[in-house]
Amino acid sequence: MSVPIWSNVKFKVKQTCEEDFIASVKEMEKIDEQYAASFRTIQLEDNQFVMIVELADMDAVIESQVDALIWLDGVSEMLEPIEGSRTVSMSGFVV
Repeated sequence: MSVPIWSNVKFKVKQTCEEDFIASVKEMEKIDEQYAASFRTIQLEDNQFVMIVELADMDAVIESQVDALIWLDGVSEMLEPIEGSRTVSMSGFVV
């Protein structure tokens, strides 16, 4: 039996790049359709965004990593450091 995994990734976007980042997120949603059972992005205050992704199991996580890293490299110039990194992320199994 596979156990779903939820991943949350927080970004802080440069103020001048907000519209481009949102457009890129919409492209990533299309790419991630093949891996994700659910994909949502919410906007917080201060140009911060959180991607919330549900993946079917660990295999889906592994399969999605290359596309996700290519996407992240493509938006890196739009991001401000957050807690010393490009993102703050956490993932876990549904209990």
